[in-house]
Amino acid sequence: MKKILLIVIFSISIIGSSYGAASSSDSGSSNYDKGASLIKKAKKLEKKGKIEKANKRYEKAFEYLIKSNKKTPNQPDTLNYLGYASRKLGNFEVRKLLNI
Repeated sequence: MKKILLIVIFSISIIGSSYGAASSSDSGSSNYDKGASLIKKAKKLEKKGKIEKANKRYEKAFEYLIKSNKKTPNQPDTLNYLGYASRKLGNFEVRKLLNI
């Protein structure tokens, strides 16, 4: 009986500490994460033929990615998504916006 009680207490303490380790002090996601998420959603909308909604998502993603690039310049993933979003929106002069 003591062994079972010890196992239950031990299990509860491990589960409780794992929840504490998973929490983060950052309450929101980064601009890059938001932009990447919006691009993924826009791709799905495009596949369904909802081009106008997809373009709105690409525009919003582009704004988030510009902010992300200003905060941490020239990150390859950010630049890749910026290029992708700008091509989808028909803006082929993204270099001017980034001052590259």
